Amino acid sequence: MLQHLLEGRFTDESLFELQAASAGLKYLAPRRVALANLELYRSASWSENALRSTILDVFPMSKPLMHDGGVVFFLNSDPDMHLFRDLSAQFNLRIVISAPIGRLFRLPEVYAATRALMALLLPRMPHPFAVMAEAYQALMQLQPLEGRRDLALPSVRALGERDREEGTLYCLTLYTYLICHHSLQETCARLYTHRNTVLYRVKRMREDFDIPIDDPDQHLALLLSAAMQLVEQGREDVFMPEA
Repeated sequence: MLQHLLEGRFTDESLFELQAASAGLKYLAPRRVALANLELYRSASWSENALRSTILDVFPMSKPLMHDGGVVFFLNSDPDMHLFRDLSAQFNLRIVISAPIGRLFRLPEVYAATRALMALLLPRMPHPFAVMAEAYQALMQLQPLEGRRDLALPSVRALGERDREEGTLYCLTLYTYLICHHSLQETCARLYTHRNTVLYRVKRMREDFDIPIDDPDQHLALLLSAAMQLVEQGREDVFMPEA
């Protein structure tokens, strides 16, 4: 029944709850779901039974099951990431832990988002890992905008062109300055850059590119435009937590 739920086969929540009760799932109320990719694990020729037993030992009542070539298991509380990192290292797993599920009927929606994030991370992180979905929310939100140059402000697109042509870091500086709420000190700390360098870049953005960096009404448009330029430049690491 959980397989069918993951696949989104239930369309009526009331009917699902009746069937869940008869199937013994009435009291299953997981906080999150974890998805483990097995590509690296299989390459080491380890027994899947060993992995299942270990998951049950470390996470009792997690109901691990094979689905779409991976292992899905349920968590009744927010995870201890040390346990997940140990599991990932022991079995060469790449693990994504979902956002909170809420009602069990929402599992297909949360699982789909977790799978999408896994697909996004696999080519970018070829080594074993265990991560929380929330840490990559900004990166996921930017994915549907990839290639939509028309949505970025022309002035920020010009800033991106300067970066590509001359190897400057204007878009990164703009994005960082905005998320730091115009704090010069915090911007310098995040960029590991001298105060005078950041001040020079901000001045150039105002004067050479006519970017309304101080206009609160333009804050969101500027932030989104700068983020889109960074993705276009291949700087997705900006939206990923530090290892």
